[in-house]
Amino acid sequence: MAQIGWWEADFKNQKYTLSEFIVDLLGLESDTIEFKDLHNLVHEDYRDKLREASLTLKNQRAYELIFPLYTKYGITWVLSKMEFSKNTEQDNLKSFGYIRCLNDIEVNEKKLSTRDELNKLLYRQISISHSLFSFLQTDDISETVQKILKDILMQFNGDRTYIFEILPERNIQSCIYEVTAENVSKEQEFLQNLPINQTSWWSQQILSKKAIILNTLDDMPAEAEYDRNILEPQNIKSLMAVPLLSKKGVWGYMGIDIVKRYRNWSNADYQWFTSLANIISICIELRKSEKKAKEERQDLNNLYRHMPMGYLQMQIVYKNNKVI
Repeated sequence: MAQIGWWEADFKNQKYTLSEFIVDLLGLESDTIEFKDLHNLVHEDYRDKLREASLTLKNQRAYELIFPLYTKYGITWVLSKMEFSKNTEQDNLKSFGYIRCLNDIEVNEKKLSTRDELNKLLYRQISISHSLFSFLQTDDISETVQKILKDILMQFNGDRTYIFEILPERNIQSCIYEVTAENVSKEQEFLQNLPINQTSWWSQQILSKKAIILNTLDDMPAEAEYDRNILEPQNIKSLMAVPLLSKKGVWGYMGIDIVKRYRNWSNADYQWFTSLANIISICIELRKSEKKAKEERQDLNNLYRHMPMGYLQMQIVYKNNKVI
């Protein structure tokens, strides 16, 4: 009667396991179906979008999508949402969620909601272009990074945004940027040269290039007790943190904390947040490379200026008793 059923996604075997309700809805003979076969039951206009969302399901752990399915009743609009993911003992990622059939009123409401999301997406794309332009126009990126973090805080109505730098050779991490909302404590000066607990769930997620998306701290697995004991005293309700990547691997992470209420993060939230994190990461890494190249040029210039005059004279090279 609820018109709802569960699914389990097995990424190693590229198969879904479906509940009896979904099996009957789709007119299947088995409760397992390959990813590609289920995608083919999606209306043609939405297949590419679903494939992209499936990649999100594997890599970012945030997924909610509305689309029309070919069912035994014809075309049926459904809402598909992931509830949680876990790695099995064989290091195989499995995700679990549900599919719920929508009535006509819900479909119209969701379409209006989708239109609003598109408007937000357009605004966010403009925001990203402005951020890129700002990086190109300034020699000191600190002010630009702070502005981007402030914009993120305002758009998510968050309480704290921050960037941590990880120094693996010294096994420490430090908060290098922080922006807080009004009446929210600043923690940056206390978050310097902190040891990295390589065995903690948080560190393993970040160093494995995985995002951390928590609608509530209850979303944390049992093995994250160490990290939860750090977050709970800060009264954090929800948070999102994404790794910052360079050619050498993970060099840090960017995060946002929600303290005053709970927030259910959407896939659009994650995509926008990650896009800005990637922009910041690329620009910071480029500036580091520019600084290193400038220092190397300066070293060469100093070496040249202090070089003995004899080395500056033309040398005569003899080969087979001939001057060349």
